[in-house]
Amino acid sequence: ITLAPLKQIKSKYFQNSYFKEDMARINMPVAGRNAYPEKAWSNMGEDQKREIENKEPDYAFYELFVYGQHDLLTEYEIKYKNDPVFSSKSYFIDFKEAFTITSKKIQRGATYPKKMQLSIKSRGELRNKLARFYARIPAEDLM
Repeated sequence: ITLAPLKQIKSKYFQNSYFKEDMARINMPVAGRNAYPEKAWSNMGEDQKREIENKEPDYAFYELFVYGQHDLLTEYEIKYKNDPVFSSKSYFIDFKEAFTITSKKIQRGATYPKKMQLSIKSRGELRNKLARFYARIPAEDLM
């Protein structure tokens, strides 16, 4: 079985108001403009902005999948420089931190108790994003 730890979302991802409004947007392709925090966008040149806006929607973070807020997830505080403190119950996994375990106690087809489960829609988003993550050509292979 392959596992990945649930991690608290880092404050830097909340600097982008498009994602801050709904962190699960990280799970879907977005228009190029929405992939950047406002400060980063305002510091770009017009040519770079035009190039980004002309691209097809794509994942902003290939390696991340966000789990939306749930009552069983512990709330935590987000602090960033002088911004007001706010709380979240959203978490993420990083595909690069996934690891495999084997155990004779884990049987294919057996039923196990579940505390939480992704919706059908979210499972589809996870499958699509995993497929895109593993199908991409890594930067080191592009050289």
